[in-house]
Amino acid sequence: MAIHPGLPLRLLSNLCFCILLTCSPFTGLNTAAPFQTAPPTSPKSESTDEKQAPSKANKVLTTADFRNAFRGVWAPPSGQMRKSFSGSYGTHEQSIDGKHIYMKGHQKEYLTYGVLLPPEPRITRKASEVPRAKLIEWRKIPAPTNLVDKSGIHQYGFLETEKGLFFTFKPFYAVSGEDFPSQVFVDHDGKVFGCNKLTGHPIPELQEPYHHNKVAGYMCRPPKGIAADYLVGLCGTPGSHKTSAGPSLYAVNFGLDVPPGQSQQAIPMIAFNPGTRAVKGWDNVTSIRGAAWIELENRSAVIFTARRSVGHVWYGHDEFDDKKTGKKYKDLINHNKGYHAESYSQGFWIMDPKQALKAYEGKIRPMDVQPVQWIDFKELGVTLDDMPPNGWVTASYRDGRLIVGIEAGFPDIDGLRTPLMLEFQFKD
Repeated sequence: MAIHPGLPLRLLSNLCFCILLTCSPFTGLNTAAPFQTAPPTSPKSESTDEKQAPSKANKVLTTADFRNAFRGVWAPPSGQMRKSFSGSYGTHEQSIDGKHIYMKGHQKEYLTYGVLLPPEPRITRKASEVPRAKLIEWRKIPAPTNLVDKSGIHQYGFLETEKGLFFTFKPFYAVSGEDFPSQVFVDHDGKVFGCNKLTGHPIPELQEPYHHNKVAGYMCRPPKGIAADYLVGLCGTPGSHKTSAGPSLYAVNFGLDVPPGQSQQAIPMIAFNPGTRAVKGWDNVTSIRGAAWIELENRSAVIFTARRSVGHVWYGHDEFDDKKTGKKYKDLINHNKGYHAESYSQGFWIMDPKQALKAYEGKIRPMDVQPVQWIDFKELGVTLDDMPPNGWVTASYRDGRLIVGIEAGFPDIDGLRTPLMLEFQFKD
C-alpha cells in the first residue's frame, strides 16, 4: 500500500514537526581506511536489491538508445494549481504502480505536491499539441512555523519505495541559524524517522562544504547489489565556486534504529571537491537537479540532468564588452546580475556505472568518476520549436521508464511557463 496519496494530514504535520526536533548529523564515513569503506548495514533494512546480483551490463547507453526510447512529451495540468507547478522546477516521482506522477508544488509556507494522472505522451514540436496531465489530488502540508523566513522548504526530492517514503529537502532553522539539507523517512504506518543533517565527510579528498549554497536536490534508486535505500545527490548553487564542482551520489541505507543525534552512514559513489577537482566541463553556470541509475540487460548508465553553458561565460550584467578581445557578448535568457553565458544547453551527462561501482567499493576515488558523454536535448530532437534552454532539469526513473522535467519548458496560455515533461521507455 502506497503511503503517499493516503497519509493523514495529522501524520504529515507530525512529519514537519519532527523535522525541527530530531535532526542528527549525516556523516559516518570510515576515516580509518579511506576509500575502503564497507557498505553500511541496517538491522531493519530488508531491501530486495540486497538479494540480487549486480547487473552484468557492460555497455553504456548512447545517444541512439535515448533517441529510440523517446515516447513523447506532456505537461502538468493548467488552471490555478498549475501556477504552483510552474515554480516547482518539475521535481517529480513515479508511483510504485506506475499509474501516477507525484509532482512538487511551490508555496512558501507549505510542503506541497500534486498526484497527477499523466496523459499518453505525444511526439510533437508544437506547444499547442502537448497533452496535459490531470490533477487527481493536491497535498498541502504546513511547514514548521519557526523557520528563519517563509521561503520554506526548497528543492526537495522524494522517493517512494516498498518501505515507504523518503524525502530530502532544505529547511531554514531559526534556533541555530543553520541551513542544511535534511532527510526524512515515513513508513507505511505513518511513523517518522529522521531528519539527518548533512554536515560533510571526514575524508579530506571528499570534503563538500554544506553551507547555504548546498542543497539536497535529487534522489534516485540504487542499482542491484547495492545495500542502500536510495542514492542522494547534492546540488551546488550556480555562481558559487565554493560549492559548484560537479554532480554527486551518496548511497544511504537508512538505519531505522539510529537514535536522534547519531549519524546515518553515507557511502560516496560520485563526489567532487571544489578546491581539489571538479568534473570536466563544469563552470559557474552549470546546475544539476536530477539523476537516475538505468540498468538494462546489457546496457546501463548513470545519468545526471543538467543545464550547462555554451560559449563564453562572464560575471556581471547580461551584456558584456570584453576590452581585451574586442568581442561583445549578450545573454538572451538570463537578465539578472550574476553569471552569464552566450547560450545554454540542457541534456544528460552520462557516466559509466562500472566506474561508480568501483568508487563505491573503494577501488577508485569518487572524484575520478568522470562523464563519458554529454547529450543535448536538441540533439535528440525532443524539445519544442523555439524552446529556450532555460531552467533546471529534473528526473525520475523506475523499471525502464525515465521521465525528465524541464523547469520552464512549456509556454502556457497566460505567458507563464510550466515544466515540460519528456518521457522515455527503455527495453532490454
